[in-house]
Amino acid sequence: MSRQRPLPNRAPRRGEIWWVSFIPVERSAGHEQAGTRPALIISIDAFNAGPQQLVMVAPLTRTRTTRPLPFHVWYDSDETGLYGPGTQPRLQDGGTILCDKIQTVSLLRFTGVGPAGRLSDQRIDEVDDRLRIILGLPYTA
Repeated sequence: MSRQRPLPNRAPRRGEIWWVSFIPVERSAGHEQAGTRPALIISIDAFNAGPQQLVMVAPLTRTRTTRPLPFHVWYDSDETGLYGPGTQPRLQDGGTILCDKIQTVSLLRFTGVGPAGRLSDQRIDEVDDRLRIILGLPYTA
């Protein structure tokens, strides 16, 4: 029987970045994200604090392709204040928010007790635009 992780000390909030343990690398297929990595909270706070203890996230990667993909948003570490897992120092590099790889995950997959950073409002707007396109949602004024 595996040991369960402790739950975060509070519900994650939209726009925060938390460390999440995605599916094990050996069980991933194709281009699925795997392992422990930072993830942007994209679901609304009311959902995040709900009884299901589930949160919708978009994984982050430190990779920046020379050919930007239409559903990815670049970020700079200076704007996020992103810290490594546990007691690791702030990450120096920026990277990419993978809006085409959103997942709903259990709070039990969160590896820390608090957020590791926060995305700027401008970047959250960019992520929202990509999600509207991917999910076929209308733009609202």
